[in-house]
Amino acid sequence: MQESQGLAAGMGSLGHEAVAAAQFRAAELARRTVEYHSSREGEHRARDRLGGRFTPYPWADAAAAVLADEVLEDEELVVALIRELGRQGCSEVAVAALDLVLSRAGSDGDGAGAGPGGLPPSKGLFDSALLVCAAEYQDERCVALYRRMRQAGLAADVGSLNLALTGLCCRGRLEEAVELLEQEVEDSGGVIKPNSFTVLMILQ
Repeated sequence: MQESQGLAAGMGSLGHEAVAAAQFRAAELARRTVEYHSSREGEHRARDRLGGRFTPYPWADAAAAVLADEVLEDEELVVALIRELGRQGCSEVAVAALDLVLSRAGSDGDGAGAGPGGLPPSKGLFDSALLVCAAEYQDERCVALYRRMRQAGLAADVGSLNLALTGLCCRGRLEEAVELLEQEVEDSGGVIKPNSFTVLMILQ
């Protein structure tokens, strides 16, 4: 009994170490992506100053450049990376990272399947990007991500829906939020049930 408890404790410790390692790696990759973007953005500003027209450097290009040689097959790492990119940069680069991982797997979010070097669409991946976009009140990105998740055949729940509603409600788009809520409740056959947070967002 004591041996089994000790084994379980050891496995739990390994699990915590794996999570910590994934979070540390994600923070490092996010930092490098943001620094790379900042550097290239500076180059663009210097180059475009002569022409009097500034062209922003795409976050998607920064993510692709930094993550080009990274093997992104660990969902826990990618979820942590998306959240850290959102914390250090903006929702645009977090969504770019999601798109990169899905494209490597041979899927842009339509459920086409997995391949080497990427991950198939999953609720965890989309929820992490939704969380980042909701925190910035990015209504269009929230709704687009939610619809992509549903189109990929992933079962949503009230948690995912609340993140999309947050983006809409915080931008004052209450009518659209109610329409989305009613549509999802109906389409789920009553599986999705509004909770107190849902009501709070709609009534705020």
